[in-house]
Amino acid sequence: MKKIILIVVLWLVIVNVFGFVVLNRFNLEPDTAYTWITPESFPVAKNSDFVDMHNRWDSYWYLDIVNNGYYLRTDNTLANVVFFPLYPALIKILGTILVGNFVLAGWILSMIFLLLSCVYFFKFLKEFHPEIDPELPIILMLIFPTAFFFNVIYTESVFLFLTIATFYYAFKKNFYLAGFIAFLGALAHSNGVFLALPILWKIVEMNGWKEMLMPKNWLKLLPVAFAPIGSFLFLGYDFWKFGDPFLFFNRPLAK
Repeated sequence: MKKIILIVVLWLVIVNVFGFVVLNRFNLEPDTAYTWITPESFPVAKNSDFVDMHNRWDSYWYLDIVNNGYYLRTDNTLANVVFFPLYPALIKILGTILVGNFVLAGWILSMIFLLLSCVYFFKFLKEFHPEIDPELPIILMLIFPTAFFFNVIYTESVFLFLTIATFYYAFKKNFYLAGFIAFLGALAHSNGVFLALPILWKIVEMNGWKEMLMPKNWLKLLPVAFAPIGSFLFLGYDFWKFGDPFLFFNRPLAK
């Protein structure tokens, strides 16, 4: 376990130092990969700022939710309603403690949840796949080119942790705890609703399909419903505030 923690800390040091040096050494221009990202209208990270360099691309939207809540723009082209609320809520809580430094709060949260993800990944492999070297999959995950998203103000680290933890407790047959974590996962990411599937799989595996088809056993399936409940709560919020529960599906991020 200590070795995994050391690997993650070392990875964070390397990625952050490398990113900081590259951003400032090459004097990169503001990102204009999307038409709606312009230096005039879209806040961009300052290359020379070690903390603010983690505020890029969709980080804007998470911080926008933190500062302004959910809203629709009058031009009908941009909306932050497509981003789920758990990560911005955590940023708001920690950022308030950090005297309003929400960028730093988001970065800290991403690092913490990446570390927790790797710890739980290690535990899962040790307990349920002892034939696998638990360090190798974690190293392979961290050296994957897009793993740097775990280190910026994105929800990926949070959702990764909630996904692995859901599987971990479902395999340990602690279905209500797995269901609660899946509920949080559904509030963190649009794909969180699918975290109901490993819980359903392990419940059915333990009891058998025939037994689960009997009405007297249906209550055992209650933890499976937690993730869909989380997703429907967000859709219900959209209906309450904007009168449309399907905003997530039909509201574009940009046109």
